[in-house]
Amino acid sequence: MPCLMSRFSCPEFYLFSLELQGDAVLSKASRYRLKELSYSDSGVYTCEANVPSVPGLRKEQSITIVVEGPPELDMENHQVEVESEGHPVMLSCKAKGNPAPTITWNQPDLKVN
Repeated sequence: MPCLMSRFSCPEFYLFSLELQGDAVLSKASRYRLKELSYSDSGVYTCEANVPSVPGLRKEQSITIVVEGPPELDMENHQVEVESEGHPVMLSCKAKGNPAPTITWNQPDLKVN
C-alpha cells in the first residue's frame, strides 16, 4: 500500500496500525507490504508524513483493511470413543472467519443447529 506525499522536500514517513499494534510503528518507508493476509491483519492503518526541518509540518491519512475469507475450523476431540450407550458426549467446534461463520452440526438423516 503506497503512502505518498508531495510538495515538500525530504519528508519522513511512518506507517502504523492504530488497532493492531497499539500505535506501534510498522514501517518508516513510503510503502508497506502485507504478505499473506490473515484475519488478524484487519484494522486501521495510518500513514504519517512530516518534514523534520519544519516543526508541526505533518499530515496523516488512515485506511481500513478488512480481510475476508472462508472459515477456519478448529475441532477438538476428532475421535470420541464411548464405552457404553446412554452416556453424554460433548462435541466442540470453533470457527473463525470474516464474515463470521455459523456452525451447524449434521448427522446422517438428522440436522441439528
